Amino acid sequence: MNKLKKLFSPSTFAATVATGMLAASTINALATELVSACQRGEPDCPPTCATVCNESGVYYWCCGSTETCGSYVPYDGGKNGCEAPGDGCGWCL
Repeated sequence: MNKLKKLFSPSTFAATVATGMLAASTINALATELVSACQRGEPDCPPTCATVCNESGVYYWCCGSTETCGSYVPYDGGKNGCEAPGDGCGWCL
């Protein structure tokens, strides 16, 4: 009986919940990706893909069918993670 009390004690429960929250946030962080974008008017832009994302009808990028569109990221020499010179990138979440 003491083992069960210890297993369900408030401190053990709090540690379990905290670990679960940390794992969930890590999975969410790893599930996002930055992909290259194109500008309307360029060949094949807007693209044809599972999920077409856009920023103000100017910049477009593709995400997978189970992903949602994030925000547009302009190219700044790669300092912000975008490695696509010219048209910038978009987040897929």
